[in-house]
Amino acid sequence: MAPPRETRSPLPTGRQYLAAKPQSVTALCVAPEGPEPAVLQTILNSRAPSMKALYANRWKLFASWCDREMNRADGGYLL
Repeated sequence: MAPPRETRSPLPTGRQYLAAKPQSVTALCVAPEGPEPAVLQTILNSRAPSMKALYANRWKLFASWCDREMNRADGGYLL
């Protein structure tokens, strides 16, 4: 497949383009699934207890809001 042509609008004389030139990106590896259990546990344990409590509280508030709002919402509201 041929690379796409680059088309740009003309600039006044003496000016240069500041945007980076597009490049193709190649993935070196892609994980077929999530991290190993030991890695996941390390990530979860790296959070401070106060942050875990804050996240849990915010999630509880969000879930409660969803229960209230989505039970009375019509299709237009949800979209």
